[in-house]
Amino acid sequence: MMDAIIRMDADVYSIEASKSHMNLLEIFAKNNFPNMVGPGLFDVHSDRIPTKDEMLGYLKKACTFVKPELLWTMPDCGLKTRTWDECQKKLSNLQEAAFAIRKEVSL
Repeated sequence: MMDAIIRMDADVYSIEASKSHMNLLEIFAKNNFPNMVGPGLFDVHSDRIPTKDEMLGYLKKACTFVKPELLWTMPDCGLKTRTWDECQKKLSNLQEAAFAIRKEVSL
C-alpha cells in the first residue's frame, strides 16, 4: 500500500500520530518514504495542553523515522472542538517545539 501512497506524489502527507506516540511513522522509515510528512503532535479532541517538551520529544522520535528536512509540525487534525484559549496555548507550544527541534538538527 505504501507504494501507492508514494505514487500519489502529494507535497505533505498528514498523519494522526500522537496517539501512537509516533510509532506509526515506522512504516515510513521502512519504505524510505521520499515525501514530506506531517505527524500530528497532539490530540485535538482533548482539552489537555501538551507542553513544548512533550511535543519536542515527539519531534525527536519522529526524526528517527522521517528525515528532519521532510518533517512538518502540526496537530492531529482540525481544532474546531477546542476553545480559542486552548488552541492558542497548544499551537504556541507546538511552535516553540518546532523552533527547538530546528536548532537541534540545524535546519
